[in-house]
Amino acid sequence: MQMSGCKKPGRRTGHILTAVALCLVLASLPLAGCRDEPVVGEIDQSSTIALIRFEALEDDLSGVVYRRINNFNAFLGASKVPVLVAFYDRSDPLNTLVIPKLEQLADDYRDRLQIVWIDKEAQQQVAASFSVEQAPQFTMVVGAVLKRSLIGFDDQGSVRLDEMITPYLS
Repeated sequence: MQMSGCKKPGRRTGHILTAVALCLVLASLPLAGCRDEPVVGEIDQSSTIALIRFEALEDDLSGVVYRRINNFNAFLGASKVPVLVAFYDRSDPLNTLVIPKLEQLADDYRDRLQIVWIDKEAQQQVAASFSVEQAPQFTMVVGAVLKRSLIGFDDQGSVRLDEMITPYLS
């Protein structure tokens, strides 16, 4: 017995409905947040991957800021200057010595060096790609190629860090 008004769609109708649904989903992707996001984002002191840099701010103020990096690989690939990648462990007391040094480098080498601060626990894939076993670890990247690394930060850490980056500055 066939009921009026309730037709079972044929195979062709089913394929057309699937194709229409797929087109609607694909067309809605840009509206759902798949837009191109800038590589470097907003100021974010708590970002697990941050660019440390000196900038002019509002009201004639300037200083060192931490900006979230949204796409680390794109950032490395696009950098026209050497990048110092510094991996840290959030709970390490050495951070109180390392952070002022990195901020001073950001001020001293504004247009000649970029500095990236990465939480090795929160960004384990990135840390693994740099073979990070302990923090702090500092790695120079030039032209998206890893050049040299320095592991640890002791009494001579500041001097050793300067010696590591100086050959790559233009």
